Amino acid sequence: MQKKKYTHAIANWPLEERPREKLILKCPESLSDAELLAIFLRVGVKGKNAIVLARELLSRFGSLRGLYAAPVDELQTVLGIGDAKIAVQSSHRDEQAVPYRGFP
Repeated sequence: MQKKKYTHAIANWPLEERPREKLILKCPESLSDAELLAIFLRVGVKGKNAIVLARELLSRFGSLRGLYAAPVDELQTVLGIGDAKIAVQSSHRDEQAVPYRGFP
């Protein structure tokens, strides 16, 4: 069975417009919050590429900071945010709570 290609898939975009390539070719500051979040998401869901999904998340939670602070149970209701991404997000939140002391 052949995998269906969507015309709006990021893989079909010009290289210089793709978030990962844009990050490599330019700098993080050249990316929008949606593009940065899309890199983290890696893929979208059926009918939505990672950028569309990222924009929806930013709209729902207000900002990257709002998404970062969202309760885990609320994140679990979002299609496209799996347990692995929630675990990564939660682990970074825990790291922020504990001051880094460096190596002994």
